[in-house]
Amino acid sequence: MRSSATQSARTKTENSEEIEHLISKKRVARIAFKNHPKRSNKKCLKQEVQMYQRRLREIQNSWWQAKAVELQGYADQGNMHRFYTGTKKIFSPIRSSTGALKTADGQILTTEEIMHHWKEHFHLLLNNQSQTPEDLLRNTLQRPVKLWMAFPPSFQEFMKTIE
Repeated sequence: MRSSATQSARTKTENSEEIEHLISKKRVARIAFKNHPKRSNKKCLKQEVQMYQRRLREIQNSWWQAKAVELQGYADQGNMHRFYTGTKKIFSPIRSSTGALKTADGQILTTEEIMHHWKEHFHLLLNNQSQTPEDLLRNTLQRPVKLWMAFPPSFQEFMKTIE
């Protein structure tokens, strides 16, 4: 089952004028209550919210009923292609695509140009000369080398680590 937000978004396209009108009435009531928090304004806001929610549920329900009738018609006709397509439109995830990568002046970059930019970026990043002062390196405390770390672990050490 889809969330009510997705259902609402799909329903809104078919009944957008009525929904926009309900939203504007609710917004006016909310602003009136915020500006003048009186019982009458609170009651008006509560009524508008209830009206909006009730009507939105009715719109969603009628949309679902219309889709059910449409899909049942396809099933009765034996038109499995349209039945599958209709079901997929309702229950499949909504695809969202990312925008094309653009340059600073607004031109769309091709794959080769993007790869070239990445190549330049990593070349500058990895081949950058160190800016470390020499005295810092000379004054860094040198730790003694631990030669035992150069040898592979014994079987007992390996088993101890796994346990």
